[in-house]
Amino acid sequence: MRKLDSKLRRRIRAIIWKQWKSIRKKEESLVRLGCPRDKAHSYACARQGYVRCATTFLNKYIRNIHLKKKGLLTIEEYFDTVAERFMKSFVRTAQC
Repeated sequence: MRKLDSKLRRRIRAIIWKQWKSIRKKEESLVRLGCPRDKAHSYACARQGYVRCATTFLNKYIRNIHLKKKGLLTIEEYFDTVAERFMKSFVRTAQC
């Protein structure tokens, strides 16, 4: 589950990186996330692929906390909430 969760989060970071599109937007967003401006500019101009960027430097700045604020739970957390709701709605009946 954890391996799958890490792969999904990597892809989500790549999608976020792709959505920022322009170099200026990438740089401003990285600075807002706590990256120094000079490094943010070099990262924004990186010619690596989206997934490669997501595994190298985006992992440092788009943390799981940020993704959780956006509403993305880990697979384990989601499973726990679903299981809890299921167990509340599950009523045992007597077997005759």
